[in-house]
Amino acid sequence: MRAPVQPFSRSSAPSTSIGRHAVAGKPTARLKELNDINIAACDACMAEIKPGVRAVVPHEAARKVIEDAGLLEYMWHLSGYGIGSGYPPLWAENFSMFGGSEDVIEENMVLTIEPPAFVPPESAGFRLIDNVIVTKTGVEMLSKTGRDIIEI
Repeated sequence: MRAPVQPFSRSSAPSTSIGRHAVAGKPTARLKELNDINIAACDACMAEIKPGVRAVVPHEAARKVIEDAGLLEYMWHLSGYGIGSGYPPLWAENFSMFGGSEDVIEENMVLTIEPPAFVPPESAGFRLIDNVIVTKTGVEMLSKTGRDIIEI
C-alpha cells in the first residue's frame, strides 16, 4: 500500500503544505524509480527559478525530466504556484508554473515546487511538494524534510 503524505498546519496566513511519499512496508524498485524521477523533476524546476524568468521556464525543465522518463502523458498538473494567504485548497497567489504561463518570477516570491506524474495503469504516481523563496540568484529551500520514500 502506498499513500501520498501532505501535512500542513496553519496558525496564521500565509499557509502551505509539503508533500512526501509513504508506503506500508518496503517500496518497490519501481516506486523508488518514480520517486527519483520526481526528485529530478523538482530539482530541474528549482534550477531554473530566478528573478525575471518566465514561470513557464522552470515548468518546462521539470516537464522535460518527466518526458525523458516516458511519463509525459501522466503529467496532469502544474509544476508549482505562488503561496498566498488563503487556506487549502485555495491558497495560491495569482502565479502558476504551467505551459503557456505569462507570469514572471520575482525576488522574494514564495513558491511551491510540485511537478507530478500520476500513472493509473500502474496504480502509482508521484508529487513531492516543496516550498522555496526566490532569492537574487535562485531559490532557498524552505522545506527541511528529506525527500526519500517514508516507510511505515
